[in-house]
Amino acid sequence: MGPWLFNTFINNHCNVIKHSKYLLFAKDVKIFHVINSVDDCILLQSDIECTEGWCPANLLKLNNSKTRVTAFTKKTDVLHYIYKLLDSSITHRDTIKDLWVKLDS
Repeated sequence: MGPWLFNTFINNHCNVIKHSKYLLFAKDVKIFHVINSVDDCILLQSDIECTEGWCPANLLKLNNSKTRVTAFTKKTDVLHYIYKLLDSSITHRDTIKDLWVKLDS
């Protein structure tokens, strides 16, 4: 019954993400949004802030040191935006490792 309860609990998180899409895996969440303008960046930041508020309300802690921003694109002129979590800038990486798979922009 443990996994069922955890899934029921964590799926409540999806209710606070309004503008972006997300992926949940165990205790991790990936929030993503197609970025075509600064307005899209602001919508993504809004969902990050909603997640930031949801976690302490549900007795969960965010680990800013494990949080990363990566852009996946074929564009040569990428819009750079400074996303924030817990009053700190989220580190931008060109390459990330996800479930033992290395991904790059």
